[in-house]
Amino acid sequence: MTLSALKSQTKLTAFGVYVPDRILTNNDMEKLVDTSDEWIVQRTGIRERRISADDEYCSDLCYAAVANMQARYAVNLADVDYIIVATSTPDTFFPSMAARVQAKFGIRSCGALDIQAACAGFVAALQLA
Repeated sequence: MTLSALKSQTKLTAFGVYVPDRILTNNDMEKLVDTSDEWIVQRTGIRERRISADDEYCSDLCYAAVANMQARYAVNLADVDYIIVATSTPDTFFPSMAARVQAKFGIRSCGALDIQAACAGFVAALQLA
């Protein structure tokens, strides 16, 4: 099979999302450091960021995203071909977050890897997928 034939057969059929409840806005940041909403938005485009709870870890975020996917789509996790987790803050480096997701949900017949590419992690993982 050629690479172009493989590309034409590749598709994302479902995805899950999760963000923590706690929000830290640029206005909140103004109270912590010498900055402003305008300065942050001009340079980064960021208006708010999500902060996990003290007892909430990267793996918890991953598990919640999978649960969200299951709730939104009629998916069979046995059909998953690959698990890719993009993070710069894993619970541990070994086992990887993707391997933890694989074990938690009993997804046995697929690849699993973490990718660490800082701010570009999501885009890099999407390109890899």
